[in-house]
Amino acid sequence: MHPWITEYHLAPPGGDGRRASMDGDTGARLGDLPLLDRSPSGVWRPRDRAVLESTLSRHYGEPVNLVGRMPALAAVARALTEGDVVRAHIALLHVRLPPLPERVVAVSANENGLAKQATANYLTQPRIPAGALDAKPGTWTSIGAGGTAALDAALAVARTIAGRATLVGAILIPGNIGQTRSGQVPGTGVDYGYAEGQLTLTVKDGDGHTRLIYDGSGDLNGQYRTPDGVPFAQAGPDGLAMAPGVIAALAGGDRVFSQKTKTPNEGEPGTWAINPGSGQQRLYGPDGYPILDIDYDHDHWGVPHAHDWLPIPGSKRTKRQDGRKLRDDDPRPPKEETGKE
Repeated sequence: MHPWITEYHLAPPGGDGRRASMDGDTGARLGDLPLLDRSPSGVWRPRDRAVLESTLSRHYGEPVNLVGRMPALAAVARALTEGDVVRAHIALLHVRLPPLPERVVAVSANENGLAKQATANYLTQPRIPAGALDAKPGTWTSIGAGGTAALDAALAVARTIAGRATLVGAILIPGNIGQTRSGQVPGTGVDYGYAEGQLTLTVKDGDGHTRLIYDGSGDLNGQYRTPDGVPFAQAGPDGLAMAPGVIAALAGGDRVFSQKTKTPNEGEPGTWAINPGSGQQRLYGPDGYPILDIDYDHDHWGVPHAHDWLPIPGSKRTKRQDGRKLRDDDPRPPKEETGKE
């Protein structure tokens, strides 16, 4: 039997994807599962107990027995039939239904598009799933925007949908999400750099020159794959797992996979970096960290538009903010650096 919790809460009207909720039009529900049926004459009744037990058992993942909860559910039906929505809410609370497991929310979010990848950087810009309670579902969030709890919920959804990729002989590079890491993949001679979902793999040729073999971001589930679909790395809350065998095979090739040029996050104070691929222009502040981006490859507030970088509390580092309109008084790089008129 499911380990029934001792504290119960109802979701607001419309539901949150996991908890019990109700209103006078749709009746009582658990997540998206209806608990009542309504006759043509407007009389509400609990759904057949055997049907409910079978349905809830599939969603909870273990047998559910509703014998002790059917009287309370019948009280919900009577109150709704009589038009007493307040009493129906109280009765539904006494049915004592725990929230559905997170996987149900994850699957639902995946089906309705709420857990889709926003940009290549899935770790810092996930879409809030329907089960998140601290922001409007379907909106974008980031740690910098104060959506830490929603970010955690979105990442949990992503991990629940796909689970961990099966990596043969994988090694784990420990670290927190968003932490910059670099080093050499054991046993391969391949160097890696990893920051906020962006993974770069390089190898030194016989003449000592560095050759790029991979530069890209994980998918919604934090998985990195070869063009043939073979996983070679998996991001997770406890670090980045990598498969040295697959990575060594990549190093033996002669092409770059999923190349995405990333503008450096550090530079000479007071200078600009110009991304040769996207055309992005980045200005570095007095500590060498970004203070302004001018972007050309996507539209937030027109093209081009600006992104400010603001200080992270307790650190000299800065964090990129949401896009805004480019102002006349915003600094610009010298024309001879940009090639733009």
